[in-house]
Amino acid sequence: MNTTQSRFFETTDYNQFQNPELKDLNRDVIETNVKNLTSEVDPDFGFYSDIQVNPTKSKGKWVIVDGQNRFVALKRLGMKIPVIIGRVDVPPRGIIKMNTIRKSWSALDIVTMYAKQNIKDYVRLLKMHDEFNEKIKISINTVAIFCQGSLSVGKVKSNTGAADLKGGQWKFVLAESIVRKVFSKCVKFAEVDQAIAVSTRFVNCVHLLMHNDPKFSTTRLLNQAKTHPHLFLNEKTKVDTLRMIDNLYNYKKKESNRHHININL
Repeated sequence: MNTTQSRFFETTDYNQFQNPELKDLNRDVIETNVKNLTSEVDPDFGFYSDIQVNPTKSKGKWVIVDGQNRFVALKRLGMKIPVIIGRVDVPPRGIIKMNTIRKSWSALDIVTMYAKQNIKDYVRLLKMHDEFNEKIKISINTVAIFCQGSLSVGKVKSNTGAADLKGGQWKFVLAESIVRKVFSKCVKFAEVDQAIAVSTRFVNCVHLLMHNDPKFSTTRLLNQAKTHPHLFLNEKTKVDTLRMIDNLYNYKKKESNRHHININL
């Protein structure tokens, strides 16, 4: 880009920009956000924050890296687009970092963006999330635990970035058949309490127990939860969740039939 070119301009030539509603390198345009922005825009000044674009055009068009919802709202109103040209091109991972600092990107936003870049582990994770959500509403973070197990099971080292959804290096560790098996076990607990059944802590603990404790039975735990639902609790920490499972698992069981859970897993 010519260094003498102004970094700021306004335009109503919307064709100068890649269509953010078709763009793959940012968050999807959210219709609810666009409608809210359309109703809130100042009729004289538009928005007080500019739309940021990369200095290098793609196929002759500006690439919006921040402000796609504001762009769509202004376009629908026929108003000028206030543009600031960035000093350097922001790569896809930089877009995530920039937007998570400026505004909250959900984990699903991040996974969707990496999946659109055809990063295989994220593509598989997103497909698994969609598959599970056909059966029960569940967060992408919880599905990630299903797909990866737990860092505590020793298959993923936390310092590799393979457990961090934001960094683009997250890894799909377990075979899909195992993921579906563990999911099928956990989802049955929704009969007792759906929120607990798909919580990250409970799923994490079930993963740990199935992996580390050959005597642990999800069937027995489920039967106990159905019989004593007042003991099936949503705890705040992993240790407390394991304690809850241990208490529920052995409640009213004879000493000879008790099997205590290792809460230090």
